[in-house]
Amino acid sequence: MSGAVELMAGRPRAKGLQRSQREALVEVGKFAALLAHEVRNPLTAIRIDLQRVEEKLPPESPLRLQLARALREVERLDQTVSGALRIARSGTVSSDLVDLRVPLLRAIEVATPAFDQVDATLAVRGLDDAPVPVRGDEAALEQLFLNLLLNAAQALRPHGAAGVILMATNGHADVEVWDRGIGIDADKLGRVFDPFYSTRKEGTGLGLAIARGIVTGHGGRIGIESRPGEGTAISIRLPLAR
Repeated sequence: MSGAVELMAGRPRAKGLQRSQREALVEVGKFAALLAHEVRNPLTAIRIDLQRVEEKLPPESPLRLQLARALREVERLDQTVSGALRIARSGTVSSDLVDLRVPLLRAIEVATPAFDQVDATLAVRGLDDAPVPVRGDEAALEQLFLNLLLNAAQALRPHGAAGVILMATNGHADVEVWDRGIGIDADKLGRVFDPFYSTRKEGTGLGLAIARGIVTGHGGRIGIESRPGEGTAISIRLPLAR
């Protein structure tokens, strides 16, 4: 593709983010805190209501399975919000041992309905192989992949195609999320990771900014290639756990 941007971790601050970008990331943290508060309150209410309904159902009710699934999703959302908030505020992540396939598969599961809405196909490759161990924050990684997948789905035309590729070679885990969607103009490509900048009118401009923070917090790098009318590919490289 003609346009390409790559952001790497480990640069000295003076050569990394400019002051205006750092200030914008501080604003992202403030916004994330407000967003977390607004999301958690209704999530708590939803959890309580679901639990009350569950208590009143007879043990043999087939609705129990659906309620259990809904409660798991509420818990997952709460953990995802916590992970994104932690990254946005501090730029740091936990160092748990994580099989990268797990957060990636969860993100695919949650994002699948977005592809179904436009009758698009989502190809997945490399997730049936051996475990891919990394050190990091599982909830934050799930948020990272979910952001990228939802962006891909939103870029697609009806009956379009997108995909996810996972590979582990030479001490690194490589993940690529691609789509054959509308693409991004070259003059806009250099700003897509900036906080509050979006190429879509309805976009918040936070998805890729937070994605960059998550990748950088994991000691990795993120890059994007895009061509208008042909699609976009975002590549992520994370160090494998020793």
